[in-house]
Amino acid sequence: MTARSGAAGRLLTLLPARKNEVFAQVFTVSSETRWIPENEISCLNLEELSIFRQNIQCITGPALDLYPEELKVLLGGSALWAPLSCRYAQGAAVAELARQALKEKPDAFPAESITIQYLQSHGAQTIAERERR
Repeated sequence: MTARSGAAGRLLTLLPARKNEVFAQVFTVSSETRWIPENEISCLNLEELSIFRQNIQCITGPALDLYPEELKVLLGGSALWAPLSCRYAQGAAVAELARQALKEKPDAFPAESITIQYLQSHGAQTIAERERR
């Protein structure tokens, strides 16, 4: 994934999980303007997010829209919040990232190892939950 020209610093990405939890990952821009994951994806309670309060230049992800007030208190006001258009994964962007990765390292992603994964939306119900209605 390539960062915008002139971008620098650390980016915190937050995706909603369940029960006031979020998936969190920090990315740092390298000297080649590539975003490098700084940590493994963590599933944290909202209260635990204060560990990311320092040295984050930008925060993005759909959790910003789900917990706006809580995140402002927990993360402070010094980091920029990504605009709405940059908070949600778009199929075209994901496909472009995959294309770039395959182009850069074609042998790193053999076709038989590529799988499609379904990520359940925050408000989605299981089949059992839908049948109970």
